[in-house]
Amino acid sequence: MKKLISIFLAITMIFGVCLALGSCSKDDATVRIGVLNGTTGVGIAKLYDEIANQADDENKRNYEISVYTDVTVITGKLNSGELDIAALPTGDAAKYYNSDAQTTSPISMIAINTLSVLYVVTTDESVKSLSDLSGRTVNLPTPEGQGPDVIFRALLKMKGITNVTVENNTSPQTLLGKVKTGKADIAVMPEPLVTNATAALAKEQKTLYNIVDVGAEWGNENPIAQGCLVARNAFIDEHEGLLEDFLEDYKASVEYMAKTENLDSAAKLVAAMTDLGMAEGVAKKALPKCNIVCITGEEMKNKITPFYTAILDINENSIGGKLPDEGFYYS
Repeated sequence: MKKLISIFLAITMIFGVCLALGSCSKDDATVRIGVLNGTTGVGIAKLYDEIANQADDENKRNYEISVYTDVTVITGKLNSGELDIAALPTGDAAKYYNSDAQTTSPISMIAINTLSVLYVVTTDESVKSLSDLSGRTVNLPTPEGQGPDVIFRALLKMKGITNVTVENNTSPQTLLGKVKTGKADIAVMPEPLVTNATAALAKEQKTLYNIVDVGAEWGNENPIAQGCLVARNAFIDEHEGLLEDFLEDYKASVEYMAKTENLDSAAKLVAAMTDLGMAEGVAKKALPKCNIVCITGEEMKNKITPFYTAILDINENSIGGKLPDEGFYYS
């Protein structure tokens, strides 16, 4: 009888621990992840391949990864609850947080995933440095107030260069067309657009000189943070274990994609993820300059706050009018 009582008490204690932890069963909810085509989606390519080829067993990871071409589609799906985790430009993430959308479907930043991918390029071989831009017209790949625009203007202010004429374009593809036709001899471009433009001009026996690494000019102490991952707070509250698992998986994917010795296979993975819109040859040349990272926690907050401060000073609308408060950062 005493033995039966002991067994009953043991089972009761185990059941109590399970309740305290929330559940003793695996959380098998599907994690819906949205990324943008181009650089902000590159870091997930290894994980995307693993998910596509994983065994259908008890260790299966239920990730549903989708690629989008329009950031407003991603923010709309976050707001409607159709996505749980998303890759966004850091400015758009802050805009969301500072908008009414944060009331209806709040989000938190969970990682910085891309540092600077911007470069100043030119077809004019006399232009060799940032200071040579004085008195010249520089074409940018986005409208005024968007990421590349405020970053470049902030860099000019930081370096004390004031007499540069900035010409904004509606999209990176519009800028690419102007560079190819000789209508823009100096431009700020992101990867992989730089690689595409260089190859296109080379076919016409023309050289596109990559003269300034914007991130290097800015400095590494408080770096440019162009891309991030966010998650809906409702998802974090209900599935924090899944979120932590995803961050571990994403970090492993980024580390694989960023290693020089994996460049050939990483380029193949990017090309295989066809919605990213990068051919294998382009990916192989662009990947070393894509600055993909996975920075989380206190380090994430400490690195991005000076960046937000710098671009807020240039255009307050770039991050929704004010610095995000402490509640924005998942720790």
